[in-house]
Amino acid sequence: MPQSKVDILIKEIQSLKELRLVQVYQHPWRMLWINFIIGVARGLGTLAGVSIFLTLFVYVLSGFQWVPILGNFISEILLYIEGVKPH
Repeated sequence: MPQSKVDILIKEIQSLKELRLVQVYQHPWRMLWINFIIGVARGLGTLAGVSIFLTLFVYVLSGFQWVPILGNFISEILLYIEGVKPH
């Protein structure tokens, strides 16, 4: 017996309710919590990436002190960084 269009539509709507995305939107506090966790992860990842980049950048700059023009400028930058570091 062929199914009517209404029966097919009802089955499709029921399958949509089972999707995780629809379940998340039905529970706004859960959605807020998931977005908070995602934001914290992005923030920590950015912090780690910037820390690694700056460490490598300062390490490379310290090798250029022998260049006459850049040497003084880089020395000033390194002295500033040394002065800012907590002891």
